[in-house]
Amino acid sequence: MLTDSWESTCVDSSLNPATLREVVDEYATYARRVRNLDEGTVKEQHMYLDRFLAAQLAELPMELFASLSLSTIQRFVFASVPGVTT
Repeated sequence: MLTDSWESTCVDSSLNPATLREVVDEYATYARRVRNLDEGTVKEQHMYLDRFLAAQLAELPMELFASLSLSTIQRFVFASVPGVTT
């Protein structure tokens, strides 16, 4: 299912909806193969995505995307970084 365009995979409505975990894992594979990112970078991105997803109530990508807002992301970032306040 990995393609040259990770974004097109996510919006292809003919695909069965993946879990968020599957989407994150697929993005990690894409980041390694297509973007040729360093393994440390991929692991760090994966860690932050895991933390963000653990803080959300959504289970499917479309549920997450429907519930995302700037304030949702800001709250997560501010809560995740020591010493940063709103």
